[in-house]
Amino acid sequence: MQVIVNGENRILSKECSLADALQEWGYKSDMPIAVAVNNKVIPKQNHAIMMLAVGNVIEVLIPMQGG
Repeated sequence: MQVIVNGENRILSKECSLADALQEWGYKSDMPIAVAVNNKVIPKQNHAIMMLAVGNVIEVLIPMQGG
């Protein structure tokens, strides 16, 4: 299943939830990240129930410190 993550095409091995996809891409469940699917922010508590579909556009944001 093909989706777009942070502007790059990605292939998922199967239909899965957002939480499963994030884990497959190396994001750990305890990481402080924000995720939007098709320009809609998905609260962390909904990652496990949000099922992804072909063509979804996903943005994963990780906070960084600096100045």
